[in-house]
Amino acid sequence: MSTRMRAASAPAPPVWAVALVALLLTGAAAAVGSRGWPAPERVLSGWQVADVPPSTLILVVAAALICLAAGAALARPTTLPKRAAATWWLLTVASALALSWNALFSAAMSADDGPVIPVFHWLFTLVPALVVGLQLREMRARTQLRAAVGTAVITLPLFALGWALLVGGEGWSAVPGTLRVTAILGLVPLLLALAVARPWTAARR
Repeated sequence: MSTRMRAASAPAPPVWAVALVALLLTGAAAAVGSRGWPAPERVLSGWQVADVPPSTLILVVAAALICLAAGAALARPTTLPKRAAATWWLLTVASALALSWNALFSAAMSADDGPVIPVFHWLFTLVPALVVGLQLREMRARTQLRAAVGTAVITLPLFALGWALLVGGEGWSAVPGTLRVTAILGLVPLLLALAVARPWTAARR
């Protein structure tokens, strides 16, 4: 039996379970990221980050891989049409790479760099969920929502990790603030994306 056939025969997780995992991973990322990891060097050329401490690099890479694995296991891209599955993987992997760089860049920021102005941060969670949701507008609502919310299993935790590293060293006291920023700039745009994609499937089960 092929991998696609085995995935199709196994019961799909409910959307609420996918959302719950996304929220739990987000809380874990905020907590772990606030523990005071060594900061990379901030430079003004290239990737703008240099001399990344191994422990911080391992943290970010491990978080990205865990989120990608969890997202794929829950969203089941192998059960989607080939084009939609390719889109799901393209967007989630690209988001993981972008948010991993954002996390390292945030860790390298210091008070001398001035306040962070989150002009485009809200796009990290909105774009993957919106594109996936719209591409699956002809599928069953549960399939569409599971795939769209599945992108949040990758984007929300990595988003929170970046903000936690930005205020690194403040410990547990920084977790509520990190989660508040993640809710405003990450969760709200995600819900907006789901609301925009939803009308095409609202009449179907």
